[in-house]
Amino acid sequence: EAIALLRRGGDPEAAAKLAMALRDYGRAGEAYLDARKPREAAEAWLQGQLPVHAAVALTHAGEHAQALQLLLSIDVRSPHYRDACLRAAPLALALKRTDEACRRFFAPFLATPHADAESRQRVQALAALLDVVAAPAAQAPNVPAHDGTKVLGAPPPTAANDGADKTGVITKAEGKRPLDTSRDREPDSGVSSTRVTGKRADVDEGPRADPSVIFTPGVQVARRYRLERLLGEGGMAMVFQAFDLELQEMVALKVFIPPASGGQQLLDFRDELKLTRQLTHPNIVKVFDLNEHEGFKFLTMELLEGSDLKKHVATSLPIERGLELLTQACAGLQAAHEAGVVHRDVKPQNLFVVKGGPLKVMDFGIARRTSAPGIHTGIIAGTPDYLAPEQIEHFDAVGPSADIYSLGVVAFEIFTGELPFRSSDIRELIRRHREVRAPVASTVKPGLPPELDALIARLLEKSPARRPQSCRELMAALEPIRRRFAFDFL
Repeated sequence: EAIALLRRGGDPEAAAKLAMALRDYGRAGEAYLDARKPREAAEAWLQGQLPVHAAVALTHAGEHAQALQLLLSIDVRSPHYRDACLRAAPLALALKRTDEACRRFFAPFLATPHADAESRQRVQALAALLDVVAAPAAQAPNVPAHDGTKVLGAPPPTAANDGADKTGVITKAEGKRPLDTSRDREPDSGVSSTRVTGKRADVDEGPRADPSVIFTPGVQVARRYRLERLLGEGGMAMVFQAFDLELQEMVALKVFIPPASGGQQLLDFRDELKLTRQLTHPNIVKVFDLNEHEGFKFLTMELLEGSDLKKHVATSLPIERGLELLTQACAGLQAAHEAGVVHRDVKPQNLFVVKGGPLKVMDFGIARRTSAPGIHTGIIAGTPDYLAPEQIEHFDAVGPSADIYSLGVVAFEIFTGELPFRSSDIRELIRRHREVRAPVASTVKPGLPPELDALIARLLEKSPARRPQSCRELMAALEPIRRRFAFDFL
């Protein structure tokens, strides 16, 4: 739980170090990627004997040749051999690898009929590179073989595959050597080594598919979206810029990465779409559609150009601009609250400032309807630095006032450049949100108007009853302060 809180709180490197100390190498790798340290992520995943993940991290680091070598060392008997092939294929194509090691590695993959479009695309490209003909696309399962027995996933006999050699790969021209599916591996070898060296290790990764293998730039998703580039990646989702082939426009495509334990976060992801599709407002990001590709749920939304509010806060915003952005955040959240939706994770990273345009509230991943029955699960939802006191123990039952408190923390940060409460100890940080009065903003940043001091103090009251009772009320309180500065950025 501490690892997750550190990641959500914006300190992924600390989360990674904690995970390494606990020998939780899977989470350590994810946190290192969040911290934009792909080489460290690769080392962590290799220590956890997750070579496909490590190869993905090396690809992020630009070490394409090393990533491919790591993937080529994975044994064909590994349950993740197919994932390794899907990831290795674009690397082999880019590096134009046609050597014997590459041919041997891909031979079983090319010899296997594939029903899904993604695998067929990879097979066709590899067959062209290696100058071979791959097995035909898979037909329906349990197709009768010549003797009437059932062969799982086998294609029906044809003139072409009647003449195939035992590998299932037919050479393009007579005299061309067929690919050999045998691999000179030790009987117990499994996957790659525990260091970034390309050697092997003897451990299985388990049956889970790797979304970073399936979702890569250039891939066509759900026969409609072509992935252009990765925009961001974390432990729960990957976000791509994608081209909608049907509407001929760019969109953002968010792939949900379910945890090994499954369930609840998948429901959260589905709820995010249901909640945000009904919210139509200039200050809320537009969500278009929910779909599925290779067993992974994804949603599409408007592609925004700009940066999140966190980056703007770091540049010491003028008071007038800060007031304008805070007002726009209020407007978006007011629309959500009127629809019965509480965001529950308001923070600068979830407030996006469009270049030349408005601020938009985004990422309703842990939002809830205020009318939904609450079940206390003992889990804290939200980001610790911005967490309302009542959210700590009863996050399922919180109302709009929790978002207003979080807006108070955001406001304090906008106008002072600092957070009202800081601590490297999460328990201490939570205690301060519950028990310690926030400092007066002008004591941190002298020169702030007294009425702004007083308003921020109201937002950060421990009791929800003492805060503004709606974002509409907060906007009304901001208006005279804005008029005083007589500056409008709309």
